[in-house]
Amino acid sequence: MVQRKILGSLLALAVVCPATGCTATVDVGSAGAGSDAGSSSSSPQAASEAASELSIGQNTFAPGEVTPSTGTGLMPGQDLMSVPCHPELFARSVEYAEVLNYHVNMFLRDVEALLQGTPRVSGDSITWTYEGHDAEVQLQLTETSPDVYGVTLAVAPPGRHAFVTVVTGSIDRSMPLDVTKQLGFDLDALHQVFPAAGNDHSRGQLAVSIERMKNSQGSELKRFVTYTLAGFVPVYGDPHGPRTGTVLLLDEPGVGGSMRYDASSVFFCPANPQDLAADATTYVRWVVQGQTVSGRADAIATGGQLASGDRWVGLSCRTYSSDLESGFMTDDGYWLMKEENASGATVAGSQTAVQDTIASDAPCNPAFGAVTDLNDDTNDPVIPGSLVPDAFPGEF
Repeated sequence: MVQRKILGSLLALAVVCPATGCTATVDVGSAGAGSDAGSSSSSPQAASEAASELSIGQNTFAPGEVTPSTGTGLMPGQDLMSVPCHPELFARSVEYAEVLNYHVNMFLRDVEALLQGTPRVSGDSITWTYEGHDAEVQLQLTETSPDVYGVTLAVAPPGRHAFVTVVTGSIDRSMPLDVTKQLGFDLDALHQVFPAAGNDHSRGQLAVSIERMKNSQGSELKRFVTYTLAGFVPVYGDPHGPRTGTVLLLDEPGVGGSMRYDASSVFFCPANPQDLAADATTYVRWVVQGQTVSGRADAIATGGQLASGDRWVGLSCRTYSSDLESGFMTDDGYWLMKEENASGATVAGSQTAVQDTIASDAPCNPAFGAVTDLNDDTNDPVIPGSLVPDAFPGEF
């Protein structure tokens, strides 16, 4: 496996770096400050609180994880080779989420530092500016209605002041217990200002919609995340070219969640000496029960090394202690994979049940339905086109 060293933030992208990469940090002392003539109907403190919703910690996710990670930016599943043929659907799902987190982090990682500067106020708009030897970055929030803000993040080469918008969207805090965000990230626009390094293949656009519901104490109750990919190529490239599709996640901390996404994946079985990528749709569900978290991931794939008309069906089940920070990256308690022909008959397949993390628990939680049958398509998964109600026990 090749470890790719790529630049980890918007400001770092602005620096002329050697092939091994480099980093840069915001010098908040050089942030623009002051106030234009006239008064603002928008409170700078309220705008700053709204802008803090852009911090990467407020926009990351990963299925079943105790603490979502910003990820490494590596290709989902490309380092999952410890067990031949193992579909590793949970680990793939966590890695895929981390890849998206990584690309968002490229744009948002330095927002918290940028907000330490004194903003410039003009009417309903509040602007934070970083001017340094490596780049110029400008974040602007404009209040369009009470506690609702339009957002733009723009960059420019150092000393040029020729800003190009790379992030647009809105933050709605008009209902304190139900915060919504709509953000669009334009990799093509970013590379117009700062051309991609030789090992960075990223291009296209990412859009994310996030709704975070909280209780009266401020604790998060429920989170909906929808990523929309438009001509998106991640930093490591994609054998299928630009991807267009959606990634959906619903998470209720301490209760459970679900995730659905489409992605190109390299499966090791049937034999795949050329590492061809298949088109896979994966549906993940998990539930917290006492001190344990149990989950199930189903996937269906076509293309790649599979014969025309055939499809790959995979299943992973696992249970782990809820105090494990590694979450679903631990071993599966049960997994199955098979290749079916167009009539639903099994061409080839295998299944394995191993000692579960919690010995008293069955490998597959019956709350998620019948286990896929190795020999026929009787209990093959039906993956919904969107997240459906009651995907996990206790969902509200």
